[in-house]
Amino acid sequence: MFKRRKSVLAIATSLVLAAGSVALAAPAHAASDIGGLNITGYCKANLGSQWSAITVNASDPYGWRCVKPGSSIAISGKAAMNDVCYSNYGAGAYAVLTYSSSYGWRCYR
Repeated sequence: MFKRRKSVLAIATSLVLAAGSVALAAPAHAASDIGGLNITGYCKANLGSQWSAITVNASDPYGWRCVKPGSSIAISGKAAMNDVCYSNYGAGAYAVLTYSSSYGWRCYR
């Protein structure tokens, strides 16, 4: 009986310590929406003042292109959108597709 009581006490102590550790842990912070993407600004900053941005299909989130007369460069993929957010908002900014459209991108940190 004494052995069993000692085991129960040890388990109870472990549970109390574990609960205390969870209570003392730093709270997780949700990411904050810091704004939309300025894709034309990204094109100009990386390619020159003659460049702007267009979307070839408004329902395609990956349909963005940097364009100037006679030239077009695709900005495709999540990594490229992350680059746009970084260019617009600095370190730690990343892109999230909030709805499936060219205009569904938002930057978070």
